Amino acid sequence: MASSEDPPQLPTSWLESVLEALDDAVVVLDVNGQIVLANELGRQSVGTWPNAASWPPGTGLFDEDQQTPYPLERLPGAQALLGARIRHLDLFLRSPTTPGPGAWLSVNATPLRDAAGTISGAVVVSRDTTTLREASLEILKNNRDRDLLHQIAAAANQFADLDRVLREALLAITYITGWPLGHVYLRQGEHMVSSAIWVGPQRDAYGALVAATMAIPSTYPLRIIDGVVREGRVRFVENLLIDADPLRIPTFRAAGLGAGVFLPIKVDDQVMAVVELFLPRGVRPPDAEFLSVLEDAISTLGRVFERTEARAALERHSDQLQALSLLDELTGLYNRRGFLTLAEQQRRAGQRARLYHHLIFLDLDGMKGINDHLGHAQGDVALQDTARLLRSVFRESDILARLGGDEFVIFAASGTVDGDRPILARVREALRLYNEAATRPFKLEMSIGATPCDPEHPRPIDELLRVADALMYEQKRQRKSKSTESRG
Repeated sequence: MASSEDPPQLPTSWLESVLEALDDAVVVLDVNGQIVLANELGRQSVGTWPNAASWPPGTGLFDEDQQTPYPLERLPGAQALLGARIRHLDLFLRSPTTPGPGAWLSVNATPLRDAAGTISGAVVVSRDTTTLREASLEILKNNRDRDLLHQIAAAANQFADLDRVLREALLAITYITGWPLGHVYLRQGEHMVSSAIWVGPQRDAYGALVAATMAIPSTYPLRIIDGVVREGRVRFVENLLIDADPLRIPTFRAAGLGAGVFLPIKVDDQVMAVVELFLPRGVRPPDAEFLSVLEDAISTLGRVFERTEARAALERHSDQLQALSLLDELTGLYNRRGFLTLAEQQRRAGQRARLYHHLIFLDLDGMKGINDHLGHAQGDVALQDTARLLRSVFRESDILARLGGDEFVIFAASGTVDGDRPILARVREALRLYNEAATRPFKLEMSIGATPCDPEHPRPIDELLRVADALMYEQKRQRKSKSTESRG
């Protein structure tokens, strides 16, 4: 007869039913590591091997790198029988007999003790976390890809200097990937020439490679670079010691670099530059999906080359622009003729690059009062101050013009259909600061209308002008209406 102090004993069938109801694999071991109780998931996890504390070699348990076999003496069951509690140990399981990708397990183990405190067995509980882990890795990968695209696009929009944009792009790639070094070849005529753009967290460690590359004559045939230029698409070179140009192979070997990613930067169908990124030997190569992300990210730099070339063309033809009377003499902005000519060129370039622009129409309110009460000289000052204010807000690549009288117009790259919102916010803030400074006997007020130029559905510049002009006058009408109501 059992003592009244003995704990109640549950029927074994009850305990087995409880274990079978769990989503975890549960295995109970005796003091010798023999399996005495397990639910169905537990039996599947250990297969036919009776001793889960010391599985034999070839069981397919690996450390987190998926390559290093997990030591038998450190198996959770064996550790628990020695008195250790194991919590959330991540192991990779790949069956030695059944082909497959394997599975990730999160394992807990704890010793069982009798009334005297002596270890009498152990419980091992494991859960398949493969799906959860893959989902987490997918989220991390998507975040990485989004950050990379964002950083390179931001550099392309923020900086006017081509060298700075390329350096920022390489910095973003090497930082996010951990790859040690990146470099750019630039087109000069018919040849790709090594530039001075070398970027990476370990750039100083590769001085010999930099020197060897910079010493290669521009006319020397570059096996990999020429192939990328010819094909116009990304290329991954798995073994630089075999496929690279002979003049650089010794430095690749000495530097421990084993593979490379080569990315073309194109304007229309012409390759303007090639970005090369190097990977140390033994580093896992990028998959095809990430190579595609890199190619998309780098392709956004094509518009930087296009913008740089357009700016250079404007500089080369500045005298011609003056001769053609494309500039407004009072403000130094373009006049109507200059605006229509250059905005149309910008619109076509945006259509090719699939880049949104906005046409923004501004009208100075109260100019009649300034001229009537302060004189036309002050009216001219108001127009010149407005031109300076607009130059401070917009980029050099945007087209700014005075159409005549008190009307101004801008054709600006905006990026998206609603990209005019931050632009107009900057205009209003600049206007507020100007008026607060109170350096003139007048204040500037504007009515503004803006309309997008969709690269997928482009409209002529004169149509965009009509639409933005109507929107501007509607804003002016509403402002006058509110002013009348407030006086009433």
